[in-house]
Amino acid sequence: MSIRLEDFPNELSLNIFKYVDTRDLFYGFWQLNQRFNQLLQSLKKHILIIEKSESKLISIFGCQIYKVIVDTCLDINFMKFSYLHSLVLYDITETHLTQIRTKFMPYLDYLSIPSNNQSWWTYRLIERIFSPELSSLTTVNLGYFPIFKPSHSYSDYLHSMTVYCNSPFIVFDILRLCPNLSYLRVRFHHIHNRYFPMLSSTIHHSLKYFILLDSSSILSFNHIDTLLQYIPNVERIRLNFKCDVPFIRLAQMISNRLSYLYEFNCYIDILSEDDDDDIINLEIIRQIHPCFHHIQCNIDDFGCRTYITN
Repeated sequence: MSIRLEDFPNELSLNIFKYVDTRDLFYGFWQLNQRFNQLLQSLKKHILIIEKSESKLISIFGCQIYKVIVDTCLDINFMKFSYLHSLVLYDITETHLTQIRTKFMPYLDYLSIPSNNQSWWTYRLIERIFSPELSSLTTVNLGYFPIFKPSHSYSDYLHSMTVYCNSPFIVFDILRLCPNLSYLRVRFHHIHNRYFPMLSSTIHHSLKYFILLDSSSILSFNHIDTLLQYIPNVERIRLNFKCDVPFIRLAQMISNRLSYLYEFNCYIDILSEDDDDDIINLEIIRQIHPCFHHIQCNIDDFGCRTYITN
């Protein structure tokens, strides 16, 4: 006995449609019959990747689109996406920029700008992120964060941020501009200035989860020590860098700086020549703080040590 899709109950059809691309739904099922039209228009949380003009599709499904990924320099009327919560911009134009404001996108809470998007309009958009014009945002993913001098703006609504940056100064700019930030993930690359400032700014009390990725040997123990002084309430931390002091010294510093720490993860290469006793001290390291109980030390064929957590 053959089974036709038209014979499926509405509940089953809706569950199937949840796994079908928005464009395939439109070109494959729209206008087949009134029942399918009604089912398609009842769906929420569509995801749409825009690579070319999709005016007809957007006119039908625009108010149901939850996430838009823009990979074209064509002008897009974002006003059609009245339900938009998530926006990813591989390309951005001046027309796009004029529309990316909370008054036009009242539900927008996530914004991502991939690292290959470094146009002039991207810089302007990053400035807007730290202003009341995008007060709906709570989470941003900035593939590239340039050094810039924002006006006297700040964002007390951002709670989560991921950034790629090339200067330690940027970390302090973010902490200063986002007093309520609770999650921060920073990856360093192509750094221009290794100097870490000792600023007199107020301590950042809201940050709870901090991830630092530095596989290019940009930061040192002193950099990490300086930074942790400004985020004393961190509860979860992940560090990936090349440390220039024995690991036991790093562990003691982290334990002293972060009184509320309950989760520690790391992938840390030790560059110091004074770490011969670290293997002997591994049990001592584990006893410094309960979060260090699962630290392991791997030694390669050249005697280089890497401290990791499972």
